[in-house]
Formats: sequence, C-alpha cells, structure tokens
Amino acid sequence: MKNVVVMFGGASPERDISIITGVQCMQAIDKDDYNIIPIFCDDGWNMLYSKHFMSIDTFRQNKIVAKKVFFYNGCLYLFGRIKKRICKVDCALLCFHGGYGEGGGIQGLLDICGIPYTSASLLSSAILQDKCTFKDLISFHHLPTVDYINIFEDEFLTNKQGVIDKINCLGYPVIIKPSKLGSSIGIEIVYKEEELFEKMANAFSYGTKVLVEKYLKNFVEINCACYRDNGEIVVSKCELVKKHDKILSYNDKYMGGSKSMDSMTRQLEPTEYTMQTQKIKQMSRQIYDIFDLSGIVRIDYMVCDDNIFVNEVNTIPGSLANYLFECDYDTLIQNVLHNSIIEHNNEKSKIHYFNSSVLTNYNGKKLKK
Repeated sequence: MKNVVVMFGGASPERDISIITGVQCMQAIDKDDYNIIPIFCDDGWNMLYSKHFMSIDTFRQNKIVAKKVFFYNGCLYLFGRIKKRICKVDCALLCFHGGYGEGGGIQGLLDICGIPYTSASLLSSAILQDKCTFKDLISFHHLPTVDYINIFEDEFLTNKQGVIDKINCLGYPVIIKPSKLGSSIGIEIVYKEEELFEKMANAFSYGTKVLVEKYLKNFVEINCACYRDNGEIVVSKCELVKKHDKILSYNDKYMGGSKSMDSMTRQLEPTEYTMQTQKIKQMSRQIYDIFDLSGIVRIDYMVCDDNIFVNEVNTIPGSLANYLFECDYDTLIQNVLHNSIIEHNNEKSKIHYFNSSVLTNYNGKKLKK
C-alpha cells in the first residue's frame, strides 16, 4: 500500500476552494490501494496532520486540532524535540489553489525533500501562476491571446498619466486582473477612465502586478484539460461554461448552491462549437508541451465569433477538472499518482552533481569562469 500525502489550504485567497478540492480527492481515492495522510497548511504555512481533515465538517466548524509535521529525506515526521517518523511518502497529491502551493513554493520544498508530486514543476508552476508572464510567453509562441498590457504597482503610483495613456491605447472597456490570483478573485470590468483608479487600487491590494486586457463583449468560455499518461498527453472533453455575470465570476464557480467546479452549469462537447473545440484540443496539447507540464491542468479559452483566444492555464484546477475526463475520479487520481512517481524516478536517475578537483586544487585566488 502506497502512502499518499494530500496537501491543501495555505495562505491564499483561494484557500477555501483548496479545502474542498482536497476533501473531494481524499473521498475519491481507493482506500484499499492507498494510505491517505491529510496535511492542511495554515496561513503561516505550518503543515498540520489529522485524520479529521478528511471531513469537510472539520473546516466548517473550525475544529482544527492537529499535529505539526515536516518532510525530511522523503519521509514525513512529527515536529518536536525528538524526531519521530510517521512514514515514507510515496507521492504528494497537491490540491492547493493560488499562493505558494500552486505557484512553485511547495513544489520546490518537495523537490528538495525528494518527494514526487502531482503538479507542474517549480518553474512551470511559477510561470503559469503569473498571468502577466504567461501572456508574454503565449505571445512569444504566436498563440492567440486578447490584446493586453502589464502594469506594475510602482508605475501606477508614480506615473498615473502614463498608465492612463497605455490603457487609452488599448481602448475601453477593459478587464483588470491581479496577476497571481485565480478563481476570478479581484477581476473587474472598467468601462471608462473615471472608474479606472479605484478598480486598479483594488487589484493592487492582491499583488504588485496587474494584467489589463481588452474586454470582449460577445464571447463564450470553453475549457479543456490535459494530463500525461505513460508519456502520452491525454486531452479531455471540452466544456462550454455558462456564466450569469458578464465575466465568469467567483459566484458562478463556487456560490451557486454547489460545492465545487464539478457541479457548475456546463455543456460538454458543445455541438455548436465543434470546429472550435477541435482546435482548442490541439492548442491544449501544444501548450502542455511548450510549458513542459505535469499532472492535471485546465486551459481556459475565450471564443468570440470564429476567433479563439488563450486565456489562462490552471496548474491545479478546482476539483482537479475530474468532470472533463472519461474515467471516474478514483481512476484519474490513480493514473496521475502513478505517472508522477514514474516522472520523479526518471528525474532522480539523472546526474545532479559533478565530481571535480576544483576544491583540491584551489589556491585561494579568484577563480576564472
């Protein structure tokens, strides 16, 4: 039986969504094949362990009583004066949304500790968590994306007229997005210059970079997910997402009387967009390759008339986008865990150090590069 650490929570505005994804995954995993170790990260990124974390009621009732734990050399230990090993960790199933959990921080920790994990690498996670950097790279690879500009907070504070001029060139209305947030948090539509600074200030309350995009008036959102299985990229069905607001909002995703993304109003493989979904699946495969991705990712697109625009990539999507795949949730998780371990072992087999005579021959003088 393999030991699987399911990690969720953390310091992120999307923490509550992460808790739902984590609990859902733990409920879906086959308990005969895997020993589940729930780890909830608090707002200070302390790692807490309790079997009670497998129930959503623990978090609804705020009854968080747990033991502090840490990773060392591929194993999980209780935190204390005496180091007590709990188990060797075979894989970490990551259910974070936003923050260091999705953006590369936890991935870096697990890399150092020698633990396989079910998400994109540190580098890919960091790039895709940053909407501004992602848009720049998508443009570099000549993939279609909506016209945009990146605004930094110091520029906003010291050169307001310059910011106004840039956005005027883009043309109103525009959409303002905090660069490192998901779940539609902090997104606003700006229709005229008079609204700009209040809404920009709100976006900058979440971070130091803001993405400003040209607003598309008549568009639909179509999403597609991918993961890698035995070296082959598996592409999911496409979904046409129904929204009640002018943009897909946090309320659309999570507050419609449901518990997660998997019970949103959606249409799978919409027949009226057959040509577009075929192209979207091809582009999804291409993007998965370009960014050297791992685990389950969901790629979101906007379709306006006959034009397809890449919107963003979610490296740990809500509910792990299980609703888009043919297989059931448990099988999907088993596939991802299996392939994550294989990828980790393959990486581990590479050379990560180099024996040299540099130290032996070093005479104290400045080294030449």
